[in-house]
Amino acid sequence: MFTEIEKQYKKGLQERRFSAYYWPRAVLIVALALIADFVLGADRWLIYSLTVAALPLFVIIFFVRDIRHGLKELDDSKKRRNTRAKLALYIEYDDRLRIDNLISDLRRHNLNSKDDLKLAINYFERQRPVESKPNLLEWTLSVAVALSSIVLLAYDTDTGIIDSQKFISAFGSTLAIALIVLTPAILAKIISTRIATHRTKVDNFLIEDLAFLYVNFEKFQDRLK
Repeated sequence: MFTEIEKQYKKGLQERRFSAYYWPRAVLIVALALIADFVLGADRWLIYSLTVAALPLFVIIFFVRDIRHGLKELDDSKKRRNTRAKLALYIEYDDRLRIDNLISDLRRHNLNSKDDLKLAINYFERQRPVESKPNLLEWTLSVAVALSSIVLLAYDTDTGIIDSQKFISAFGSTLAIALIVLTPAILAKIISTRIATHRTKVDNFLIEDLAFLYVNFEKFQDRLK
């Protein structure tokens, strides 16, 4: 029951909506870039430049569409407000939509009392994942392994030394391909971080909204029944 509530709830989060829109398109762009590189033999740095130019367009299109959808029900007086005011209204709309969806989901699972809300809060508090960050040693080892692979490709067994020309060529090719593959993930991480800067983190959203309903139970109890 709680797992289903969490699953349905997270589908409506802004960050999840962004991921659902962004990643299929990003994967398609990367696939086309790799095909252009390996099959058509196009210039790698040109491909990377086009990829970098295309990915931010997906981000812009997503937010323009999402904001327009959030503001479409505003009356004319509110639509004439400045951009900052409209963004504030959009955030209010997104918060209200999230609460409304959560109320519907709780009602569907017969969680309609204050004790039920407390039980749900305690459950999700216990299930909250512990954040783990890679330490410096892990990053160093990862870089060392990657460089070792390139060095092995450039090593000349006849002379017993590293062929600098091969090393530069292998390093440049590996870097270009790595950038093509990693850039979508880096951009997605930047956007997710920006969302988290202005909003609650994804893992905390559900607990925050349940706590809001718990504190303001008298206001929402009729809608929960």
